Amino acid sequence: MTGFRLAATAGIAHRSEDGEVTVWRPSRGGGAWARLAVERDLADRWRLATGDAPAGPTEGVACASSGEPTERLVRIDEVNGLDAEAARERPSPRRRGPMDRSSPERLVSLSTGAHDLTGRWLDLAAPLALGSAGLVHGPQGSGRTRTLQAVAAGALANAPDVRVVALLARARGEEVTDWRRRFPSAEVLAAPSTESGAPADERLLACELALAFAQRRTELGEHVLLAVDSLTAVWSDMLETEEADAQREADRSEARERVREWMHAAGWFGGEGFLGGGLGGSLTVVASAWRTAVDAEAEEEGEVHPGLRMVEHTMDATTWSVALSGELARSRRFPAIDPCGGRSRWEDVLTPPVLLERRLSVRRRLAALPMRDRHAAVMEAIERSANEEELLDALAEPERLQDGEERGGTR
Repeated sequence: MTGFRLAATAGIAHRSEDGEVTVWRPSRGGGAWARLAVERDLADRWRLATGDAPAGPTEGVACASSGEPTERLVRIDEVNGLDAEAARERPSPRRRGPMDRSSPERLVSLSTGAHDLTGRWLDLAAPLALGSAGLVHGPQGSGRTRTLQAVAAGALANAPDVRVVALLARARGEEVTDWRRRFPSAEVLAAPSTESGAPADERLLACELALAFAQRRTELGEHVLLAVDSLTAVWSDMLETEEADAQREADRSEARERVREWMHAAGWFGGEGFLGGGLGGSLTVVASAWRTAVDAEAEEEGEVHPGLRMVEHTMDATTWSVALSGELARSRRFPAIDPCGGRSRWEDVLTPPVLLERRLSVRRRLAALPMRDRHAAVMEAIERSANEEELLDALAEPERLQDGEERGGTR
């Protein structure tokens, strides 16, 4: 299982409500995904479910009509990296509810070293627990993608048993290439871009298949981090399929619950696992999201961009979040992370009490400063330290957290 890669398979299976199975093969550059037909008896024999990744030879389909599959899967040799015997014994997929989740048991440092500014900021603002449902939210140009990439890089560096799956929704070709270059060991799944010609329901299906693929891995006992860039784009495709392209329509849409389901998919599943052996994994979902100040008059008139409603509808379903500051981004102060605007539901449970109190004390003192002074104080302390212990020591020095005017007027 450890060596399994999606690139070695035919694609990701989708089983419709009537039991028909189609395998979708992701494009490497954001183009439309190819569809492969699968005979019903073959799919049933291997118990293919949505999110499974079958491997086997394919052949062209003669005289395929427009819009229909042009290939079919003629034989299945493996499913999810498991041979025939193990695949028959794999756990059946099921919808997990709150009772299937237990409290996370691990925090993962996101810093890859002393010079990893973004990772160190994240560890200070919001330590990440495996099994969290998280958002990196902020306005345009605040570094949402770079911050999300820092989360993925930290997980890969500090938790070798975590599989990273990156879902890129509405990404440009160069953005897909950047993710693949930065994370060669990750599964990078690019949903069809708007330029690919794929309709909204097909783009959304690709996103949902990526989520289901990640869920199937946790049922085999793996820890999976699903990095979604961006959940706002997934939300937009949800709204487009409903033709809810205005604020008031978005506020009444089914997408409100559908996007919350993405957050509710995350969790620590310690009681499950391959063959029921107690090897249950976890699914951590961290997504970037567009968020900016809402004009009160536009809100009253129902003219707020529907994309902005997504964070509002999902925030109470999250257990981890990081806020990016437009003020810092406009003044070219990066990373534009607000060290006092994060949230980590499990930090107080999983952090040693002495370290937790030191961190909370520093945040309280930082919160008393204007945003730019807050940023300057942390940056200076990071430059003078090599790890979190030294960072907290530096920030605990009274002269480091004085008012901006006393420190030289950095407002």
